[in-house]
Amino acid sequence: ALIVRSATKVTKPVIEAASNLKVIGRAGVGVDNIDLAEASERGVLVVNAPTGNCVAAAEHAIALMCALARNVGQADACMKSGEWGRSKYVG
Repeated sequence: ALIVRSATKVTKPVIEAASNLKVIGRAGVGVDNIDLAEASERGVLVVNAPTGNCVAAAEHAIALMCALARNVGQADACMKSGEWGRSKYVG
């Protein structure tokens, strides 16, 4: 088996070099980084995990909404400019 992420390209030479390859697993959505024609020709099963990061994406969206509601970006910029606008970002 070969398990890859989006940055890894599974090309024809890679599949040819793996003479005993039975399965290519893609951690995430899509299989555009895998040569499906070559895999099919060699009888290699290609699978992906399209819902594998749904929870992480939802958590990230909630965190971004909380940061927006609490003016985290503005407070960060204020601190980086050398100011301490504590009263401006309380609450």
